[in-house]
Amino acid sequence: LNEKWSIEVLGNVANNQYLVVPANRETTFGTVNNAVKLSIYFDGRELTQYNTMMGGISTIFKPNSKTKLKLIASAYNAKEEEKYTVQGQYYIDQLEADFGKDNFGQVAFNRGVGTFLNNGRNRIDASVFNVEHKGTRLIGRSSELLWGLRYQHEVIEDKLSEWRTIDSAGYVSPYSPTEINLIDVIKTKINLQTNRVQGYVQYTYSKQLRDSSVFSATGGIRANYWDFNKQTVFSPRVTLSYKPNWKQDMLFKASYGYYYQPPFYREMRGFDGKLNPNIKAQQSIHYLLSADYNFRL
Repeated sequence: LNEKWSIEVLGNVANNQYLVVPANRETTFGTVNNAVKLSIYFDGRELTQYNTMMGGISTIFKPNSKTKLKLIASAYNAKEEEKYTVQGQYYIDQLEADFGKDNFGQVAFNRGVGTFLNNGRNRIDASVFNVEHKGTRLIGRSSELLWGLRYQHEVIEDKLSEWRTIDSAGYVSPYSPTEINLIDVIKTKINLQTNRVQGYVQYTYSKQLRDSSVFSATGGIRANYWDFNKQTVFSPRVTLSYKPNWKQDMLFKASYGYYYQPPFYREMRGFDGKLNPNIKAQQSIHYLLSADYNFRL
């Protein structure tokens, strides 16, 4: 717009489909005197579809050469559908083992038949909305201050419908004379709205010593709150670096930091379709010592 104001726009739309059609299979195993053929036939297919849309706009304001202020607004939506109905049937046949017969090596009689049916109609619709402010301020010639604050609203609509059935030797397992029993039945419908608040501040100080070596220190802290599990986490970090005035280009660093990874919806939902209300953010603690040597070869 001018020397102080600018606008950035970013958008992305993606559509992906995956179609899986199972194939048939025949396998012969056993010994010459006791050979068995296993035949498996499949019907049906599995169709998975992913639709994602993302859009963001940001405005940057530079009131002077030392200050940069940024305001970001973005939205993300993902729709995932998983539809499958797959039937599999197996036949175990005894092969003729008598060398004197004309049908040697061919099917003599059937030993067993079985069927299974897997069915699923799953759908998830996730929307994420963000508003964020970021700032940078140069302090003197050797210091820099960074800060940021974000609010995020999440809307999740999730529907699971899965079941399996097994037919062994003409009987549904588990057997009942009055009804058809399904196994691994999952029927859930979840509507969830949550909010997150995140913020950070970081300060970097650099100083050139009398012997022309350079010492710098960076310290900061990041905070994150999620109203689903009422957990607030703090991630402090610090890095010290020293660049000696040597003929060789060397740089020494020492770093320490806490890192938290708050979960998203995928980590909250179990295989049974239920949410875990006691889920916590993953945590790791890092200690790092390093030395960099840059040279021409």
